[in-house]
Amino acid sequence: KLSSMSMGPARDAIGLAAGYALDRKQFGRAISEFGLIRQKFAHMLALYFAAESMTYRTGALIDSAFASYVGELSPDAAAASVIDGNRKAAEEFAVECSACKVFTTEAEAAIVDDAIQVYGGYGFTEEFLIARHYRDARVSRIYEGTNEINRLFMADRLMRRVGSTSAVGDSYVSELAGRAIATAPADQIRIGASSDLLMLAYAEQSARLRAAQIGGIGTEAYALFSNWTDVRAAEAFAIVTGESVSLPQPRKVDWDALATSAYERRGPILG
Repeated sequence: KLSSMSMGPARDAIGLAAGYALDRKQFGRAISEFGLIRQKFAHMLALYFAAESMTYRTGALIDSAFASYVGELSPDAAAASVIDGNRKAAEEFAVECSACKVFTTEAEAAIVDDAIQVYGGYGFTEEFLIARHYRDARVSRIYEGTNEINRLFMADRLMRRVGSTSAVGDSYVSELAGRAIATAPADQIRIGASSDLLMLAYAEQSARLRAAQIGGIGTEAYALFSNWTDVRAAEAFAIVTGESVSLPQPRKVDWDALATSAYERRGPILG
């Protein structure tokens, strides 16, 4: 729920900043033409693409689980078990829900931070709505369980589900996550880092699956997000295990295509 609530302000921040960048002139040119501004929009779109992908994916998984619980019952029993079925469905995907909460609220913070940077000093004035988004985004990482509590919950819940067996992943990030979980970290710092790996693996896979479906600009968003994720996964893995790992070859990214998409849509990627 909070993931969806955080995506709204993040989406609006991208649109507001895009409109401002196209209108604001410096040195005889719209600031939307400057390379470092375009890079910010590409980054905002990539983060939003991943946050949206994992949130909608999790919602669909919960809906499917709920339908399966109710579908096994008679109509009368189904009507009486709506609450119980919903609880079971939510519990089944509790780890994914925590991953969505942490990732999306932190993506929201990064997006509104980049958006307000596009505005420069004007972004701090209440004359522009972006100031409200910047102010309001801060609480998302606190309520409905602080992100620190959710990080502790993710690793603990997954360890209870799968034990200390190493999981085989389908990407660089998920491979690191499987190896980290197998170490059964006990202190909070290492537990938090292992949860970051789980969260990043879920976000990366969700973005990859969606990019494969829609192609086009989604492929560019995934490429940028994947490069960003690999770096953070390597850092988290080093915290958990004390080992360094080599990064994979970075994917090529069309920064201009992503920025142009943000300007044209006044918002994130559709589809």
